[in-house]
Amino acid sequence: MEDIYDYEVDFEELCVPVKYDFYCEYIGHNHFREQFEKRKEYIIDKYTLDLSDNDLIKNYFVEIFSWSVIPRKLLFHIRNYLKLLNISSLIDPCCGNGFHTFLFDNFTGINTLSCDNQKEQHSWLDIIEKDGMKFLEDLNDKEHQEGALILSWIEGNDLAIKLLNKYYGDVVISIGNYKETSPGFYTYLNHYYECKKRFILEMPWGLKENIEIYKLI
Repeated sequence: MEDIYDYEVDFEELCVPVKYDFYCEYIGHNHFREQFEKRKEYIIDKYTLDLSDNDLIKNYFVEIFSWSVIPRKLLFHIRNYLKLLNISSLIDPCCGNGFHTFLFDNFTGINTLSCDNQKEQHSWLDIIEKDGMKFLEDLNDKEHQEGALILSWIEGNDLAIKLLNKYYGDVVISIGNYKETSPGFYTYLNHYYECKKRFILEMPWGLKENIEIYKLI
């Protein structure tokens, strides 16, 4: 398949349609299929549901996966760009159910460090249960330097800025954060980092979510 992406431009912005059945691109991978079935069973048991798979995914998409997901072709494009930046791992201090880092960990060869202050049952991968700030403080210099920081769905300016201040690497990946609700964070982020890639996910329910890759100025 022809690659529609351009690694050489100084800035790239692309709209990426996401379908409810995006997961079919990954389902052939045994570990993905196993975790997917566990997530579905967990949601069915949690809410005592009796739904077809299609209705379950449409009605509980966010709880099974996330508010934003990464189609397979985009995942590999991000991986290739991160490799150009000499990134060998991803650091996610507020990973939720760990879906984003699961994809990178299982499909791209990029190691991931996933943390959340409260483990979710049947998360997509093993998660370190720890305060995100403490998690970043405990990483060594090499882990900071070789890792890109994921800030995904961080609530409010203060926490996002504090997490960014605890990171000493060069690359930040912002997923699903809103400039309208966290203007201070974006002002702070753009003061020290330059946005190199922006992928606008057109989610199947009509909303648009951003994945942005920033590099230290």
